[in-house]
Amino acid sequence: MQRRWIVLAALALIFFFVTATTFTSLAVVLFTMSAQLHWSMAEAGFSFSLLGLACGLSSPLPAIAIRLIGARWTATAGCLLLAAGFLIASVSHGIGEFFVAIILMGTAFSLVAPVPGMFLLPRWFPDHAPRIVGVYFMGGSAGGVLGPVLVNASVSWTHNWRLHWALMAGASVVLALVCAALIRDRSESAVVADTARVHGAAVPGWTTRTAMMSQPFLVTAFAMVVVQTALTVVNSSMIAHMHLLGGSTSYGAMGIGLVALTGTLAKGAAGALTERVHPLHMMLVSLVLGCAAFALFGLSRSIEMNFLAAALFGVGWGTAWLSAHLLLLRRFGRVVTPDLVALATTITTIAVIGPFAAGIVADRTGSFAPIFLIVSALFLVALIPALLLRREPGMTLHPRVPAVLPVVR
Repeated sequence: MQRRWIVLAALALIFFFVTATTFTSLAVVLFTMSAQLHWSMAEAGFSFSLLGLACGLSSPLPAIAIRLIGARWTATAGCLLLAAGFLIASVSHGIGEFFVAIILMGTAFSLVAPVPGMFLLPRWFPDHAPRIVGVYFMGGSAGGVLGPVLVNASVSWTHNWRLHWALMAGASVVLALVCAALIRDRSESAVVADTARVHGAAVPGWTTRTAMMSQPFLVTAFAMVVVQTALTVVNSSMIAHMHLLGGSTSYGAMGIGLVALTGTLAKGAAGALTERVHPLHMMLVSLVLGCAAFALFGLSRSIEMNFLAAALFGVGWGTAWLSAHLLLLRRFGRVVTPDLVALATTITTIAVIGPFAAGIVADRTGSFAPIFLIVSALFLVALIPALLLRREPGMTLHPRVPAVLPVVR
């Protein structure tokens, strides 16, 4: 097997694991932990918000670490930090201890994915970067499909969430060894040679400073904030929301899994489609789907209709998240895109208010419907500047313009 496929497999595996064990399944474990440790919905919601806050604020770290020690050791360090967070969670007795564990998990997530993947994959696959990035994100999303269901089954069967966290800590150490053994960085000279062979000589392009002040980046980053807010609200409230509608914990886990499943399939399809359809157009469609899905969440009292909303949002979220990353890669090139991804992820830290606000609303009104309708309106707000972005130079280029080359401004 060629080295680049081994690198892809290792990166996708790590993305799969960190997604399955943190954001998408945390609500499942929190539901049991809150009942046993007598935490309120607001406290549980803040735990989820803190995970997003730690992930967002630590997002610049992987770009810095990659320059210092390379992507290989950055991902390895992230897995070890993840193990430490899981271990502390397994022995937590109070909310303060668990907050420390959550902060470590969020920081580890940043070091593990997606910045190392966005740094390495365009360098290893200059000929089909969008398609391969789609495969990578699909691997990460697949963790969200299996994570909630498996964790719910494990906790329900053992009635022991501490054992779950301990097992995850051990698995993280194993993945650290996988990172060290399989992931390899690639020299810039080899990347330039391959890029020239596939697409011709590269041309001078963007710097991180000029790119971060441009309209395409700001609009894309705002859309990512809205999508991330929606995702954290769904993942943190779906269990309790389905319970309030008369469903069991299993229904909530199925809802989260459905979001992850449809998002996974959407990311895989979107990666291939961006070789034919401009990523901006795909992002516009995904924002409309997100708006419709959250309106349905807020207005429907039927469990079946909420499952439909989960499926719609999954497609919208998967397409939006991948198309936003590919839009940055295509517009600004492989050199500065990892920095922009890190910066955009930092900006999405704003999304951490979503789960906390959802918990407060549920405590006071007995329903998550108001927060769902607010998020639906946010999708509309994000859609307007994204529509105007179509007039931006470079946004009407043929989709087969190489994604690994910068576009000259």
